[in-house]
Amino acid sequence: MRRVDDLADFVAHLDLARREAMRAFGDDRVLIEKLIERPRHLEVQLAGDRHGNLVHLYERECSIQRNYQKVIEEAPAPRLPPAAREQLFSAALKLGSEIGYDSLGTVEFVLAEGTDTAYFLEMNTRLQVEHPVTEMVTGLDLVEWQIRIACDEVLPLSQADIAVSGWAVEARINCEDPAHGHRPEFGTVGRYVEPTLAGVRTHSGIASGSVISPHYDSMVAKLIGHGPTRAQAIDRLRDGLVDFEAAGIGTNQSLLCAIVDHSLFRSGRLTTGFLGEAFGASWREDRAALHDARIAAALRALREGEGHARDPKDHWQRGSGYRFMAAAGRRAAMRVQVALDGEADEVMVSIEPDDGRHVVRVGGDEPVIVCASWLGADVMLLAPQHGPSRRFAFTRDGDVTVVNHVGTRWRLRVLSELRALARAATQTAAQGSEIKSEMPGAVTEIHVAAGDAVAAGDVLVVMEAMKLIFPLVAARAGTVAAVLCAPGDIVPRGHTLVQLEPLGPTPVPAATAKAS
Repeated sequence: MRRVDDLADFVAHLDLARREAMRAFGDDRVLIEKLIERPRHLEVQLAGDRHGNLVHLYERECSIQRNYQKVIEEAPAPRLPPAAREQLFSAALKLGSEIGYDSLGTVEFVLAEGTDTAYFLEMNTRLQVEHPVTEMVTGLDLVEWQIRIACDEVLPLSQADIAVSGWAVEARINCEDPAHGHRPEFGTVGRYVEPTLAGVRTHSGIASGSVISPHYDSMVAKLIGHGPTRAQAIDRLRDGLVDFEAAGIGTNQSLLCAIVDHSLFRSGRLTTGFLGEAFGASWREDRAALHDARIAAALRALREGEGHARDPKDHWQRGSGYRFMAAAGRRAAMRVQVALDGEADEVMVSIEPDDGRHVVRVGGDEPVIVCASWLGADVMLLAPQHGPSRRFAFTRDGDVTVVNHVGTRWRLRVLSELRALARAATQTAAQGSEIKSEMPGAVTEIHVAAGDAVAAGDVLVVMEAMKLIFPLVAARAGTVAAVLCAPGDIVPRGHTLVQLEPLGPTPVPAATAKAS
């Protein structure tokens, strides 16, 4: 899909669109469509049988999208003029009647904002991801309807018997990192908990032990909030998003919470450009949550160290390798380095016990007092003296501590001071010399060969995972020493794809000879 704003650019965009389509689908035919600059994406659910009966099951709003993929859906559509709603029903029924449609299907439209003019987009001849919101407001089981129609039965209800009651809003939970361009997230699901709240429905494709791989779509679950009013349905969905837990993998739950809390969403002012209007160029994670996640990971390391001691109060009997030092008049403090896996952002965290609480200093920040309550073997409620309490869940991936909070996942390395110093020396020597895969996926393009000179920022390798494409670039200028992959290779996270020549000492310019 390519947008053309200037006729002079049309031919170039057409050529790019054809080449992309041929590569992706083996078909370079192109459709030209009118661009609606601020559209709403609306759809009508149809049901028809083999006896000539056809009804609509009202409309759904699907405007909140990213990369043309739906994120939030609801029924009925908010702020929809009655004339526009009737036009949608009439057009959908006319289409279904013309083709003699005899199953469940969805007719999709775009509606120019502030008008009653709808444009046909497509028809999906199947149930869709968002069908539960229609079920919640009509009280009907659409899967049952589809099976009965396939068994040549007559539709159970006529149009006059179908009505809408209440509101329903659905959120798609995807394994992706919205703070980094919706980068796919992979891993193994550890602790898995679905919300058990009134007015919240869960559809899930995962459980404890499920492995999230790059070979499928990123959606792993969906939550539906429903209630008598739109505000109640949204509130219930919000509560469900907070309670849904899939430790060990990263999801878009924090972004979904931010969407349903946003004033534009609450007011029902929705277009397909919502994410850009609400959050600017990109959504950013709560940096305070990362700060607290570091503290939580350090406290977990302290707890693990205490588990090795014969006497939990005797620091000298512990085999953890952590170093406890006490200045005059102060308690013994544990100091550890906490770093995001694969990133150079090491932060030293100091922890001092304080009568059931802890005095914590992160980097050069002012010390804070926190209380850590363990809700289970791998779940902590961290309550700072000033600031919101947060629930963190922990899993392990080798020597990495995986910390989850409302879907956001941080892979943190917690090292004692001694181990941190040893690791720093090794990292300095290899800095920027290896380009590694940031996630499991397929290598689709290689742009360099051994011996090539590259500049910082040059694209060296292109990878694909979960239908998304990710270029990997050189962190610094240098010469390619080796290419350790080939197009089509399926590689794990952290696999070295390209090696640059190591950085050596700065050469001393040779003296210029002078003629005598």
